[in-house]
Amino acid sequence: MADNKRNWNPLVFLVKLLAKCLPTNQIASTFLISFFLVFIFFIAIQLKNPNSFIFNLEICGGLYILLTACMFISAFWGRRQHKKALEGKILRQLKDLGLSIENIGDYWGYAGIIKKYYLKIFYNWSTNLSGSNNTKEICIMVYYSSPKTIENKLDVKYLDSLNTKYKNPWYASDNFILKFESAHIEIHTCYNLFTTFQIIKSRIDRAFEILEIEKLLPISEIEINKLIEKDVYRYGPSIETFWKAMDAKI
Repeated sequence: MADNKRNWNPLVFLVKLLAKCLPTNQIASTFLISFFLVFIFFIAIQLKNPNSFIFNLEICGGLYILLTACMFISAFWGRRQHKKALEGKILRQLKDLGLSIENIGDYWGYAGIIKKYYLKIFYNWSTNLSGSNNTKEICIMVYYSSPKTIENKLDVKYLDSLNTKYKNPWYASDNFILKFESAHIEIHTCYNLFTTFQIIKSRIDRAFEILEIEKLLPISEIEINKLIEKDVYRYGPSIETFWKAMDAKI
């Protein structure tokens, strides 16, 4: 992702670290994540009430069961919608724009070229990584050639200035987040009962409008795939299903 310290999110770092360290088996990783979270909680309450070890253990045992059950239910419905949403009456209209469904392991999304730019669009049921307040969202990624400095390095200052320039003010009525990353513009837009295809199309059009204004040039699919293979967390979709699918291919 763009080297923007002002937008650094510790939760993103933690999730990426866990994605690298946890087993690829979803059941095992869910149990481990639940244990990790409850263990931290247990240490906290044990330090506060050191004479209530058994009671604290019983509370954490019940919390572990409840948290694990909730995580399994959330993951089951989320992963189901991750694929199912693509063929819904809204997102399936992306095919009319020339995009097609992309499937790598458990990752599902749309991909293709529009106006010479390569896009990836996917449904995300867990939006912690985007930093948005949306419960569920559609993520739109439009790839461009990374801006470079005179020293032929990534122009981080320029990307920072674009993020500042196009950041939605707090009073804006549009419920979406727009970010410039190392080689793509990323739009996170709310996905609920009131979302229409026209809203999603307007987000895509907005991305193209900005790319034209800022003269950010398209990049080929071959080059994009090389970048993703080099660093899936920086250049690929910010969703665990994609990370694990790519790790499995290596």
